[in-house]
Amino acid sequence: MLHVFAGLDRGGAESMIMNIYRSIDRERLQFDFAAKESGSEYAFEDEIKVLGGRVYRVPELTGLNILSYARTWDRLLKAHPEWGIVHAHDPATALIILGIAKMRLRVTVAHSHTCGGATPLRLAAKTAMCYPLRYIADHLFACSGMAARWMFGSGAKRARIVKNAIELNRFAYNPETRSRKRSELGVRDRFVVGHVGRFSGEKNHARLVDVFELVHSRHGDAVLLLVGDGVLRDRIAGQVSVMGLSDSVIFAGERSDVPDLLQAMDVFVLPSLYEGLGVAVVEAQAAGLRCVVADAVPEEARLTDLVEVVPLAEPDHVWAAEIVKWTGGYDRSINLELIATQGYDVGQSARLLEQFYLQEAGDRDVR
Repeated sequence: MLHVFAGLDRGGAESMIMNIYRSIDRERLQFDFAAKESGSEYAFEDEIKVLGGRVYRVPELTGLNILSYARTWDRLLKAHPEWGIVHAHDPATALIILGIAKMRLRVTVAHSHTCGGATPLRLAAKTAMCYPLRYIADHLFACSGMAARWMFGSGAKRARIVKNAIELNRFAYNPETRSRKRSELGVRDRFVVGHVGRFSGEKNHARLVDVFELVHSRHGDAVLLLVGDGVLRDRIAGQVSVMGLSDSVIFAGERSDVPDLLQAMDVFVLPSLYEGLGVAVVEAQAAGLRCVVADAVPEEARLTDLVEVVPLAEPDHVWAAEIVKWTGGYDRSINLELIATQGYDVGQSARLLEQFYLQEAGDRDVR
């Protein structure tokens, strides 16, 4: 079968499917992946190949190449009849890809991982590209009820909520890992405010830096650890420099050791403008971290009493006050069953999806 993404970086949607891929019976079911040409190797490309999958690059869809883009996909699907299922994760291209897959008699899945933005242009584009999916796709998936309603509208009632499950044991709090990672980062005795997320507008990094400035003014030993990469990284780095915080902000980049980096943090902060789910909050809770998150983060991600919700409308000093409450430390131990029983254990999620894929494919050898 084929999974289609905009890219194959370490974002929430891609990480979720990779968690599933590692856990399924790959003797019975194999995943291939397609994403737009990036000019470099994708973050997960080597691992996909080791696991037995293949990676295909396609041109980026623009307003000027719709016909050639559709022809590319028609040729690709014609060349790969073994792809009995096409699972689309990118709302910008799903309509074209699933429409062609449907004509070629493939099982089609449209998957919503976001709640989008509120700008008029984005909403208009969403309506045009996503509205027909509720009628074209054989199956509708979403990571939360909010994400289902945003992408599928009235079709949300038939959407299947697929939890962004994680490998819980990888995130369990470990004092030795915490000590080692804090030493590596040079923050052994500092108060570490952490964030994991792509540098894009919805993650609201500029607001996070503003809030951190207040935290730092009250606690000079505070450091902001930013994990991730993206188009806005240089802009945020410039903001940090102008504010005189360069010595107190760590740009860790895109990392494969996120579970260990979460151990090093003292508080996790997510001031997102919108989130389909916010799987980073799920991971942070599994690591026993206190989390300060925006009210835009769906309730489905608030799994424990470790999460404190602060409305985006509240001023920066309110956010800062919630963060500095935890400078004295706290008990990081957590019963992971609290998270597992709410559907976020990857083993359980992988079994359910594997069963779904095999049933839809007629329990045959599916790539």
